[in-house]
Amino acid sequence: QDQSEAHAGSRGHDGKDVTPENGVKVHEDKFDRMQKEFLDSGAGDNRQLAQLQILYKARGRKLEELTQQLEVLREDSARENRVLSHQLALAKGEKDGLHASLQQCQQLLQETKGEVQGLQGRVTAAETWAQAAEAAKGELLKKLQAAE
Repeated sequence: QDQSEAHAGSRGHDGKDVTPENGVKVHEDKFDRMQKEFLDSGAGDNRQLAQLQILYKARGRKLEELTQQLEVLREDSARENRVLSHQLALAKGEKDGLHASLQQCQQLLQETKGEVQGLQGRVTAAETWAQAAEAAKGELLKKLQAAE
């Protein structure tokens, strides 16, 4: 059995085939030798023992492969959690900054409304004073004309 058959269907976290070149240990020589012993053996006990050994080694390789894939997935998950935690911290910081800015804007708005009301009061008072001054001027002009 060749390497591609031994790992058929095995994919790493990146979707690539898992091969010895990318970290999966394969003991092909030992496996090939045991397989040859199995095929060459004629005795039932030896044949059964060789068959069990082959199955045991195949399970061992599959367990090792799955263990490595699990470790890769754990590392990817931990990395993704760190990235998401960082993004969350940035978003919270941005939210806090926007909240502070909103509070400042609301405070400025209230102050501006107060100033506008104060100015409107002054304008009303100035208009009333101007009307009173105009009326007084009219009275003075009438008195001046009557005195002439």
